[in-house]
Amino acid sequence: MKAERLDAVLFPAQSGAALAARPGYPTVIVPFAKVPNAPMIPFPDGFDAKPAPYGVSFTGMACSEPKLLSLAYAFEQATKRRAPPPAP
Repeated sequence: MKAERLDAVLFPAQSGAALAARPGYPTVIVPFAKVPNAPMIPFPDGFDAKPAPYGVSFTGMACSEPKLLSLAYAFEQATKRRAPPPAP
C-alpha cells in the first residue's frame, strides 16, 4: 500500500475484514445494498426470507482508522445507498 501510495483498499462485502485481521489492520464496512436471500439449501415452505444486507469494506494500514472513517463517510454520502433500519 505504501509503494502505491494507497490510503485504503476497497473489498466487496466483508471479505477484506478477514484478510486485514490477520496482521491486525483495521476495516470499516459500509452498508450499500440489499441482495436476495437465496441460500444453497432452500428455506422451508412458508418461510419469508428477507433480503440480506450487502456492504463494501475499506481496509487500511495500522492506525489508519481516522482516514478509513473519512473515506467510509464520503462513500456513504456520495452513494446515498444506506437505508436506516425500520422502526420496531
